[in-house]
Amino acid sequence: MLQRFLNGTLQEQPIASLKTQHADISSVWTDVVATLRQYNLRLQTRGDDHFDIKFPHMAKSATTKNIAREMKMHIKLGHAL
Repeated sequence: MLQRFLNGTLQEQPIASLKTQHADISSVWTDVVATLRQYNLRLQTRGDDHFDIKFPHMAKSATTKNIAREMKMHIKLGHAL
Protein backbone atom coordinates (compact mmCIF):
# COMPACT_ATOMS: atom_id res chain seq x y z
CA MET A 1 0.00 0.00 0.00
CA LEU A 2 2.85 2.35 0.76
CA GLN A 3 4.34 1.82 -2.66
CA ARG A 4 0.97 2.58 -4.25
CA PHE A 5 0.62 5.71 -2.11
CA LEU A 6 4.04 6.96 -3.12
CA ASN A 7 3.29 6.15 -6.75
CA GLY A 8 -0.10 7.88 -6.63
CA THR A 9 -2.13 4.72 -7.34
CA LEU A 10 -3.51 4.03 -3.85
CA GLN A 11 -7.11 4.80 -4.86
CA GLU A 12 -7.05 1.80 -7.23
CA GLN A 13 -6.82 -0.63 -4.28
CA PRO A 14 -10.18 -1.92 -3.02
CA ILE A 15 -8.82 -2.09 0.55
CA ALA A 16 -8.07 1.64 0.45
CA SER A 17 -11.69 2.64 -0.06
CA LEU A 18 -13.55 4.81 2.41
CA LYS A 19 -14.60 2.60 5.36
CA THR A 20 -16.53 5.12 7.45
CA GLN A 21 -17.85 8.60 6.95
CA HIS A 22 -15.38 10.01 9.48
CA ALA A 23 -12.17 8.35 8.31
CA ASP A 24 -10.27 8.77 5.11
CA ILE A 25 -7.46 6.46 4.00
CA SER A 26 -5.59 9.31 2.33
CA SER A 27 -5.51 11.27 5.58
CA VAL A 28 -4.08 8.21 7.37
CA TRP A 29 -1.26 7.97 4.84
CA THR A 30 -0.72 11.71 5.00
CA ASP A 31 -0.20 11.25 8.75
CA VAL A 32 2.31 8.47 8.05
CA VAL A 33 4.27 10.72 5.70
CA ALA A 34 4.17 13.57 8.25
CA THR A 35 5.45 11.26 10.99
CA LEU A 36 8.29 10.04 8.80
CA ARG A 37 9.28 13.66 8.17
CA GLN A 38 8.93 14.56 11.85
CA TYR A 39 11.41 11.88 12.87
CA ASN A 40 13.66 12.41 9.83
CA LEU A 41 13.16 8.89 8.49
CA ARG A 42 13.35 7.81 4.88
CA LEU A 43 12.09 4.75 3.07
CA GLN A 44 14.14 3.26 0.28
CA THR A 45 13.49 0.39 -2.08
CA ARG A 46 15.12 -2.97 -1.57
CA GLY A 47 14.71 -5.25 -4.52
CA ASP A 48 11.70 -4.88 -6.77
CA ASP A 49 8.86 -5.05 -4.27
CA HIS A 50 10.21 -4.22 -0.80
CA PHE A 51 10.67 -1.01 1.12
CA ASP A 52 13.41 -0.65 3.64
CA ILE A 53 13.91 1.83 6.45
CA LYS A 54 17.38 3.01 7.32
CA PHE A 55 18.16 5.04 10.40
CA PRO A 56 20.86 7.73 10.29
CA HIS A 57 22.69 6.17 13.26
CA MET A 58 22.98 2.75 11.59
CA ALA A 59 25.35 1.56 8.89
CA LYS A 60 22.95 -1.22 7.80
CA SER A 61 19.21 -1.22 7.30
CA ALA A 62 16.87 -2.26 10.10
CA THR A 63 15.52 -5.80 10.21
CA THR A 64 12.29 -7.21 11.58
CA LYS A 65 14.20 -8.34 14.67
CA ASN A 66 15.66 -4.95 15.57
CA ILE A 67 13.20 -2.41 14.17
CA ALA A 68 11.55 -1.52 17.50
CA ARG A 69 14.89 -1.15 19.29
CA GLU A 70 16.38 0.97 16.53
CA MET A 71 13.27 3.18 16.32
CA LYS A 72 13.50 3.87 20.07
CA MET A 73 17.22 4.61 19.75
CA HIS A 74 16.59 6.98 16.84
CA ILE A 75 13.99 8.92 18.85
CA LYS A 76 16.29 9.06 21.92
CA LEU A 77 19.17 10.36 19.82
CA GLY A 78 16.86 12.94 18.25
CA HIS A 79 15.85 14.25 21.68
CA ALA A 80 19.48 14.34 22.83
CA LEU A 81 20.39 16.89 20.15
